[in-house]
Amino acid sequence: MQPVDFYRELLLSTGIKENQDGIGFVTEGSSVPLTVKKKVLVLPTEEIQANYNNSQDDIQVFHPACENVMRKDSEVFNFLKKLYRASLFIDLQQLMLDLAEFSADNSKQGKMNKRQRTILSLLSEFDEKTKLNLEKVFDKIDINGDTKAIDLTVQRGGEVDGTRYNRVGMVRIPFWKDLEEAKDHIHGVKIRKKDIEAYNQILNVIFSDTAARNEDRVITVGTNSSTAPSFVALTLAYIKAKEEIIRVHDIFKDKFHDISSSNLEWQEGLNELNVYRGLIPMYPGNEGEPTIAESKERKRLPEPEVREESSRPRANSHHLNNGGRHTPAKPINEEPLTKPLTWAEIQQKRYENKSYRRDDRDDGRSNGRYGNGRSRNRYGNNIDLSDVDPNLIQEREAYYHDRDHRRGYRDRYDDRYRRDDRRDVRRPRTLNDVR
Repeated sequence: MQPVDFYRELLLSTGIKENQDGIGFVTEGSSVPLTVKKKVLVLPTEEIQANYNNSQDDIQVFHPACENVMRKDSEVFNFLKKLYRASLFIDLQQLMLDLAEFSADNSKQGKMNKRQRTILSLLSEFDEKTKLNLEKVFDKIDINGDTKAIDLTVQRGGEVDGTRYNRVGMVRIPFWKDLEEAKDHIHGVKIRKKDIEAYNQILNVIFSDTAARNEDRVITVGTNSSTAPSFVALTLAYIKAKEEIIRVHDIFKDKFHDISSSNLEWQEGLNELNVYRGLIPMYPGNEGEPTIAESKERKRLPEPEVREESSRPRANSHHLNNGGRHTPAKPINEEPLTKPLTWAEIQQKRYENKSYRRDDRDDGRSNGRYGNGRSRNRYGNNIDLSDVDPNLIQEREAYYHDRDHRRGYRDRYDDRYRRDDRRDVRRPRTLNDVR
């Protein structure tokens, strides 16, 4: 299965349609394309890929296989979660209403086959008001609010039937939990005790293989997929709930209203996501929202390290010999360089900007205790290096740092046994000793 075909069949299984008047998808009876963050949802066809740069502000390419496992949920992922939720609720709502209607009307059961009558025999205490009250309850359902009938979530890490997975997809049925806790009202609608019992019976028939066996009324499925694990877990959970609805609907498909789709053959494409990820470029909106740590990370090129000279005069240096005077630095030439400089050119510029008067030697030389009379930085730093390759400078500085470190260690080793260099190195005995 090609990636575009896989994505198309996945989206069509939710009940939406391809837009015949243009690109994208529409809902039944509407001509307004579906959008993600005000961008039209499109498939990554060859035409879309070829013209993406010219239309990227107006379209959102559907390519969840390029999910970044280290990031938060993407815009496409959140859109797909809402789409799955709406599709399952519409199908569940229609199936429950049809079961309630046929269970309450004995005249409609005369032409049913044995299998259909067996299912309806599990439903009792039904009458016309049972269906009417159920319709009123469904009118109070908000698929994106606090009164959801069905919901989908993905958990990062968890167990399913004793097996550990890196992602666990869950379909929750809060409407079922509300029924179990209800007495005479649900979502503000007054209902009878027999209605509550009837609705519970319907849900037990529909989800007999999954949620009916879970006290929390949850359908769970796990995955260890290394490619787009959140997308895989979410889709597997959607498929699991969809299969339950299809199983019951297929028994009554000649009598009941149609559901969004019964085609789930596309799910084989979930095993090819690694291939799809390589066939189609990565598009914004599919990777995931950056984490807090990632958003705070500085997005700039590394700069060469600048070592600040200490303003405090050093002992046995020309700062004392000159009475503490500092030679003013020459102004820096801030004109941009036309081309990168080589290391030899850098050294030449430093040589040209250095004055060799005797009273200026403290700028570049030191008679420090462990030195050999020369500073590590032989020439001045007062030149513009903005256009120089920073990697070249850092590489050179690292070389001299390592060399001087070795020299310093050798000198310190030789001085350890000199009596005049001994210092108080006693181990601290009290807190006062370390202050």
